[in-house]
Amino acid sequence: MRYEDKKWINQSTINYKYDNNKLEISIPRDQLNLLENEFTFDFKIADNMYRIENPISFCLNGDTAPNRRFNYRYIWKNN
Repeated sequence: MRYEDKKWINQSTINYKYDNNKLEISIPRDQLNLLENEFTFDFKIADNMYRIENPISFCLNGDTAPNRRFNYRYIWKNN
């Protein structure tokens, strides 16, 4: 999903699998507009969300990792 014009828009459907407390997702790079050989990708993980009204909801409702305004960063450099 993406947030645009004060509303959430369904972007696409992705493949995933889980086993006990492990989750693996597969998102094609073109779905994220990451078409170059080098890119930086920031992301956050959220669960137990009971209401997603806007991006601030991730700070207020449920659990996120990492906390609050922080995020994970993945850097890809093709040598």
